[in-house]
Amino acid sequence: MEYVDKFISSYSSHSFQKIQFCPQNDSHGKFLDINSEFRRKVGERLINGQCIGTGEILRDIMLEESKFSEATWGATNLLSEIAALLLIQTGSQYLKAFFEAKERTFDTDCALNGNIVEVAVIQGIINELSDGNLKSSDFYIDYFQDYVPSVKKLSNYQQKANEKILEKYNNSKIKVAKPWWRRVFKT
Repeated sequence: MEYVDKFISSYSSHSFQKIQFCPQNDSHGKFLDINSEFRRKVGERLINGQCIGTGEILRDIMLEESKFSEATWGATNLLSEIAALLLIQTGSQYLKAFFEAKERTFDTDCALNGNIVEVAVIQGIINELSDGNLKSSDFYIDYFQDYVPSVKKLSNYQQKANEKILEKYNNSKIKVAKPWWRRVFKT
C-alpha cells in the first residue's frame, strides 16, 4: 500500500498511464484491463480516506472507470463513489468530466445521478455555478436542481381542483370488489 499512497501523493498527468483503461484480450479471448486492479486499489484508498488525492486523480479515475464500465456493460461501485468524492472535494471544477463519464452509457448514467451526494453539496455546486462564468452553467444548474427537494405550495386553483376531485371520489357510488381471499374465506 505504500507504493499506492506514494503514487496518489505524487500523481500528475505523467502518471496517468498506470491507471488508464487499457483493454486487451488474453490468449483465450477473455477481456482484460491490465490497469484495473491498480486503479481499484488507488480508488479504494481515496474512498476510504486513507489517502487524500487531488481533483485531477479523482477525475482521471472516474473517466477511466467509466470507459471500463462501457466495455463491460455495467457500472462499478467505484465509479459512483469516486464521482461522489470528486463532487464533494472539487464542487463544480470538474463538472464537464462528471457529465462526460455520466453520459458514456446507460449504466454510467444510472450510476452517476444527483443522489450520489448530499443535498448540501448539490446546493453548493448550484451556488458556485450561479456565481461563475461557466458556458454550460444553465444546463448544469437545471440538472442539479432536480435533486434538491423543494416544498412547493399548490396554488389556490390547484388546491380547489384537488378538493373537488376528492369530494367527487368520496361521494361516488362505485363499489370496490372484495379481494378474492375475502370471498373465499367469507370474511
